[in-house]
Amino acid sequence: MQAFISLTLLGLVFRFTVFYYNEDKAQAWWMAYCFTPSCVDCFGLGAVLAHLRMNNREYFRALLSKTWIPFLSFATYLLLVFYEVYYPNNLISITFIRFTCAVSCFFIIGKASEHQFNGLIGKFLEAKPIVYLGKISYGLYVYHYIIPWVLDRAHIPMAQVFYLPVTIIVSALSWHLFEAPINRLKDKFEYFNAKKAIA
Repeated sequence: MQAFISLTLLGLVFRFTVFYYNEDKAQAWWMAYCFTPSCVDCFGLGAVLAHLRMNNREYFRALLSKTWIPFLSFATYLLLVFYEVYYPNNLISITFIRFTCAVSCFFIIGKASEHQFNGLIGKFLEAKPIVYLGKISYGLYVYHYIIPWVLDRAHIPMAQVFYLPVTIIVSALSWHLFEAPINRLKDKFEYFNAKKAIA
């Protein structure tokens, strides 16, 4: 657990450091948003979520019940977005805007994993297209920067219109042709169960 929390803090520290000490702010912005260390706070929070849900379900559910946390984090996120609009590339937004969004998503994903959404929201999250997008979400994450870069350099008219659909298509192909076959290899291996070994 300590490692996951450390990862979360590392993301914040990395973004602050590269933007504060790099005089080329255009390059610093790119590093703060695209470099892997700048994203690990989101990965760390995701790991915390998975760890708590698997190993401390009671505390996990108690944490999800604290509705003031996601509301506060989302309100802070919106304030940082507005601040970024009026003062582009400022240190505070660069450092915290991604983190506050990730905290809000932590609660949304956590509540969805516990089936705590009902009504229209629950139906939306359980809709097949949304579930499928979740399945190929790693590809969406990997390719969402690459596809616009490729399309822009191909000088395609109105390339922006194709960013999303092409990204979804490439991510789907990546899932079915590359990721899913690798995932199926898990059945070929035995796994060490640390809990049973300790018991």
